[in-house]
Amino acid sequence: MDFWFEANVIGRPHALTDVLGLTYNQFLILADEPTGALDSRTGESILALFQSLNQSGRTIVMVTHDEHIAHHARRILRLQDGALVGDEPVAHPKVVIEAKPPEKAAAA
Repeated sequence: MDFWFEANVIGRPHALTDVLGLTYNQFLILADEPTGALDSRTGESILALFQSLNQSGRTIVMVTHDEHIAHHARRILRLQDGALVGDEPVAHPKVVIEAKPPEKAAAA
């Protein structure tokens, strides 16, 4: 994947390049609310990137308060007051399929 292209296509170069700077050749990626301050399209791009990295053998530890985001993972660990209170496998994690940019209308 051409990461420079991806970063510029989504229109938020800093969001994706910040993540990529941390992920290059890493086996463990820690992500604290990685989609929290992003628009939904950019957030989906980050989740797609994480899923791709995970499929290539990297471990992603993502903290989120958003159930929708959490269900993109294969496992959800729940913490309360600093203690582990739940460990749930996700039978069917949500898969991000990145939307292609709309095609330009043909000139009439």
